[in-house]
Amino acid sequence: MNTSAIVLLLISGTLHNLPDLRSSLFGGYDAWVADFHIWTGVLFISFPALILARTKGALLRNLRVRIFKDPAWHWRRVHLILTLCACSTQATAGIMLLLDIYVPLNITLADALFMVHRTGAWYFGLSLPLHLWMARRAITRTLRSWVT
Repeated sequence: MNTSAIVLLLISGTLHNLPDLRSSLFGGYDAWVADFHIWTGVLFISFPALILARTKGALLRNLRVRIFKDPAWHWRRVHLILTLCACSTQATAGIMLLLDIYVPLNITLADALFMVHRTGAWYFGLSLPLHLWMARRAITRTLRSWVT
């Protein structure tokens, strides 16, 4: 679910930041694209919280084992840590940029938040193939359960 949200956030964020591309595809509609980006971001933030509540701590125990108990420092562990950090940083920067509409931030802080948000988007865009490769077995298992 979050992978789908990331893809939609990358597309809507790109359209929001490239007005010429957006106007050639949609004829404008920046407010619609911005609202879509905001609500997809809400989904991106709320879905992990819902999953954590639903699993009653099993997911946190699984993450703790994968991150702290595994003696080997390998690429899966690095990717997991970087992705968790990027998710929390993206969510925080996105919320603060959204709140900037209502409570104006210092321009230097707003620029820094925008740079953090854009850097996180690049990280997600570049690491998405790696993430899908790592989750290929779970994706296949889920898709097969839907078909049968």
